[in-house]
Amino acid sequence: MFSRRTFLRGVSILAVAPALPKAIAPASAAVAQVQPATTMWVGGHYGEYDWSPINANTREEAIRELLNSWGYYDLEEGETPEDALKSNSLTLERASGMDGLQVEEIGNHHWISAGFGSHCSRCDTECSPEEGAIVIGTEVICEDCKEIRDLLIDDPERAEERLVEVFMMNDCDEAAAREVLIRDVDVDIIPSDMWAKCLAEARAEQ
Repeated sequence: MFSRRTFLRGVSILAVAPALPKAIAPASAAVAQVQPATTMWVGGHYGEYDWSPINANTREEAIRELLNSWGYYDLEEGETPEDALKSNSLTLERASGMDGLQVEEIGNHHWISAGFGSHCSRCDTECSPEEGAIVIGTEVICEDCKEIRDLLIDDPERAEERLVEVFMMNDCDEAAAREVLIRDVDVDIIPSDMWAKCLAEARAEQ
């Protein structure tokens, strides 16, 4: 038979129990969930869009993996990995901008963000940052595919120039300009002060 003191003690334990923190997972479990760090390289034929990412601790390891991927498995007598790289017209570069990524998860936007070439998400044309390609979110956009909505994020000054051009091509008729713009962009995302400024510049040019 329980005494009144025993009963009250049991009730107080139950009341406190929900407030107790959960047991902390062992450090080893947390570490197991973290992907291993990667040291990324990229290589292929210079000037071609046939490059691939390589995870290797050293340049020599990366060269050997690149050579193997192209079917060059054995070095000639006295030949170094660097010699083999050149003799097979291959190029290897460090890609620190991809460090930490796994090879299989690297997408087109990672190549552009790291300073290399890739393909436009909209037209599939080969492009590179040097040629004006940009990344918005995970989308690669080449110079020719940039629209006002992209320029508003990447280059507001050019967005203004484009807007002035649209106004001028439509004789500064706002309704007509809006009809043209709405094909590619939600006109409401264009700031009202930019709209007014560009319309005034277009009218001044006429």
